Amino acid sequence: MLLYALVFAISLLVGAGVFGKEDLSHANIDWYFVAISFAGFFVFPSAAMWQARTSRLTPVLSPSFFRGFRGGWWSDPLQWLRISSLSIGAAFIGALITSKGANGQSEMAIYWKGSLALGYLLGEVLARKVFRKDIVNWS
Repeated sequence: MLLYALVFAISLLVGAGVFGKEDLSHANIDWYFVAISFAGFFVFPSAAMWQARTSRLTPVLSPSFFRGFRGGWWSDPLQWLRISSLSIGAAFIGALITSKGANGQSEMAIYWKGSLALGYLLGEVLARKVFRKDIVNWS
């Protein structure tokens, strides 16, 4: 549990720009990019579970905050999806904390991070529903 709190805290600080501000002067973040990013992050969790099923790595353990990181993406996809959701969500929250006075590309970067976090969260929920027969509870 402490490890997950540390991942959240570091991601929050990264999102808030504590370790250095993002240089968005040459960025071209627009609504097409935000929408495509959302779609990609929405589809990825189901694709990871599908890959685990086709590689005969099922059943997959359900994610837990009390279980450490085990194996890689393809041997424990739901745990890594949980870690990624936590990290992306924290980075978005960090960006929101420091969003006062954001303009132009900085504002679009916040929308982009929000689309990543929302897409990943919804994608994880969808993957858990679609592949529920391939998931076993961790005990």
